Amino acid sequence: MPEETHARQPRPDAPSDRATGSPSRVESLANHLQEAIDRLEAERDGMAAELLRAYEHLGILFEVTRRLPGARTEEEVVGLFLQSLQQSYPDSTVWLVPGPRQNNENPVGIRTFIPCAQDPLIDEAVARCVSERRAVVMQETNPDREPWDADHVVRQVLAAPVCDEQEPFCWSIVLSQGAAGCASHVLEAGDMQLLESLCVFCADLIRNLRLVQAVQSMSIDVVRVLVSTIDQKDEYTAGHSNRVGFYALLLGRALGFAEDNLQTLEWAALLHDVGKIGIRDDVLKKAGKLTPEEFRHIQSHPDRSAEIIGRVPQLSEVVAGVRHHHEHYDGSGYPDGLRGEQIPLLARVIQIADVFDALTTTRSYRKAFEWSKALDILHEESGTTVDPKLATVFDQIIRDWIGREPGALLAMQKQTSGLNTPPQTPIPPVSSTIGPRQGAAT
Repeated sequence: MPEETHARQPRPDAPSDRATGSPSRVESLANHLQEAIDRLEAERDGMAAELLRAYEHLGILFEVTRRLPGARTEEEVVGLFLQSLQQSYPDSTVWLVPGPRQNNENPVGIRTFIPCAQDPLIDEAVARCVSERRAVVMQETNPDREPWDADHVVRQVLAAPVCDEQEPFCWSIVLSQGAAGCASHVLEAGDMQLLESLCVFCADLIRNLRLVQAVQSMSIDVVRVLVSTIDQKDEYTAGHSNRVGFYALLLGRALGFAEDNLQTLEWAALLHDVGKIGIRDDVLKKAGKLTPEEFRHIQSHPDRSAEIIGRVPQLSEVVAGVRHHHEHYDGSGYPDGLRGEQIPLLARVIQIADVFDALTTTRSYRKAFEWSKALDILHEESGTTVDPKLATVFDQIIRDWIGREPGALLAMQKQTSGLNTPPQTPIPPVSSTIGPRQGAAT
């Protein structure tokens, strides 16, 4: 037994882990375990940062998809797109570069842009993203500093095209530069995906806007042709509907109408006399005074116009303006004897345009008045026939316009006569002294 006990005890001269300073097996395992934990924590932190960035990207995309569809023009689309990029990359510089065709047809409303080929890195990034039709990231380091220098500068360019089916509308560029290792300046694959998503969405909206504009333009052209057949019934009213549309838009813009309301106003002005297709020629072209029966017959044309237009559901907002354009401000008009602001705003605008064109063109029963005399008559009829506030604004617009271009009115009248083509005369700018009046037609 003593011999067995002696065998179990360590030899006095045998080196121990503690004596030699070497880590014990437990300590070694603990070190390896700590390293594994550190790696897992680093991976966890990296995944958390990546997940957070992904949520940020989703938030950006959500906000853009919420706001961009409300844009009504290409300029608004591009402006919101640029704003979203600037919010996404607050520490970077963001540009939009116009596409190759933006100097001529269908310009995209790009306000912030830089010319190509002024920065080799940007130029190379744009060239690659155009040729590959996708987002690319290019990186360049400052050659004047060593990589281990604390101020070592890293420049990155993220570029992506906003494309239609053939060529870019524009290119989006994000320039990031900062000290090496600064996480806020690193552009990664997620940024490429975000920018590509934004560019695709922006391009789709621009393409859809152009399609809508093309359809609207075609529709207006078709309406002009149809209305011309009515105007041509009487040689004295040839081009009347187009001129009324021109004057109505002039006044609508001065009153601060939104684009949607201007579109409605144009349709209503073009179609305001469409009901005359049902008026007898012997009444429509009569040179002398109308009999009571003939006058009642011609008074039916606003109702006829409203009935025709009312068959098209998409033109429902136009009907009131068309039906009531012969109401008088003092209630003496027709068909319903409305007075003051009971008369829809569309109708009050169209009425002033209608009266002014009637006064400044020759009719079967009288010769045309000079434009200044026509404005004087409108002034005399303010508060009785026409809205006095609208008449005041219209008076100033016409006087300013003809003061700048004395022959513009006569040129437009000649142009629209006969073939009844739309006026090509540019809409004259509105004087800044006219207070804009917001509001939609009712």
